[in-house]
Amino acid sequence: MAGPEGGEAFGASLGVGLALVPLVFVVAAFMSQNDRAALSIAKASGLWVLIAVPIAYFGLISDLLALFIAGLVTGFGAGGIVAFRLEQGQSRPRRVLAVALTAIYTYIIVSVSPVAGLFGGAVLSFVAIAFADEFGNRRREQQED
Repeated sequence: MAGPEGGEAFGASLGVGLALVPLVFVVAAFMSQNDRAALSIAKASGLWVLIAVPIAYFGLISDLLALFIAGLVTGFGAGGIVAFRLEQGQSRPRRVLAVALTAIYTYIIVSVSPVAGLFGGAVLSFVAIAFADEFGNRRREQQED
């Protein structure tokens, strides 16, 4: 039976969410038409485990919701860096910077408004990667002209 704070419901929803993590990277790799989709999915899932789980766990045990959500966002961003196809003119350091700024932004937003940070953080890291790639594409086009 769940306690007043819904411990069992939280555990069940966390378990379902963790089971869906590789699916996010499968969609990202195949929708971006990554040539090495299977390898990039495995790398992305591994990065998510290495980055998101320790940060989110520390946030969970220290009762810091902002750190918990920022850890998940950082993990998804790190996985997205690997899962999305890297084209000419795009760089991983630019993607890493975009994900780092997204993690900091998410931490601040969740500290102010947890609901806004939770919903915004769900897609923000992938959007930041897309902006970083677009910036690289525009820079390449300017150098070609």
